Amino acid sequence: MAKLGQHFLIRKDVPQKIVAALELGKGDFVIEIGPGHGELTLSLLWGLDKLGGKLVAIEKDAGLAKDLMDKLSGHKNFSVKIGDALKILPALVDANVRTSDVRTLRLPKYKLVGNLPYYISGYFFRTISELKNKPRKTVVMIQREVGERLSAKPPRMNRLAASVQFWGEPEIIMNLGSKDFRPAPKVDSVVVVLTTHNKKFSVEEDAYYETVRKIFRQPRKNILNNLFERGKSLSKAEWAERLAGINLDPEIRPQNLGIEQICAIAKLANRDPVTGA
Repeated sequence: MAKLGQHFLIRKDVPQKIVAALELGKGDFVIEIGPGHGELTLSLLWGLDKLGGKLVAIEKDAGLAKDLMDKLSGHKNFSVKIGDALKILPALVDANVRTSDVRTLRLPKYKLVGNLPYYISGYFFRTISELKNKPRKTVVMIQREVGERLSAKPPRMNRLAASVQFWGEPEIIMNLGSKDFRPAPKVDSVVVVLTTHNKKFSVEEDAYYETVRKIFRQPRKNILNNLFERGKSLSKAEWAERLAGINLDPEIRPQNLGIEQICAIAKLANRDPVTGA
């Protein structure tokens, strides 16, 4: 029986394909979310053993965690942390971060992998978005609907895609049916690879995410109405003028915006309403 929303992978070729997508290198540090019975864990360790890497698994089910520790006790490069991944992950990779300039800190470079239950997938990506020290690469099994939303482009942009694509490039690499899991879920799944990019946008992260929240709060409304209702003390006419100044139609809906356009709106939204600076 599935616990905590878990459906255990039984399709034999998938773990190897996921490990290949991680592109493991010498000395890699990998964090696995929700290892369950260890189907993927074994394939990860087989690769990491050869490369001198390390694997930390985060499992919420204490019984499964104990079984895994007993089963893989011979691997010195493997450990299990019991608890909520959404709480453990930030403490594991962002410990004592007090500055936005992570280049000055010796933070661990790592990769993320796992099979995410549907109910935590949105919170999971929000957690990563808020990390100062983001994974170099993330490979996850998630519900197909979430994977499609995550990788959407205009004219299908949405809040999740806009939030994640600010820091990472998503790609669906594999489709999985309900028969590939036990017990069989009622939905299909996909494997998504998220590669953290080094693009430099001319807007602060906090300003960008605040703008995403504003314009996608009511996605059926145009950006002018969303900004006016949630913005600073500007009239609709003033907002329309500013949007026209960056070549954006005030009547456009948020699903038609690309990341660069959202960045441009974020810069407008944070200008002083009096001086314009």
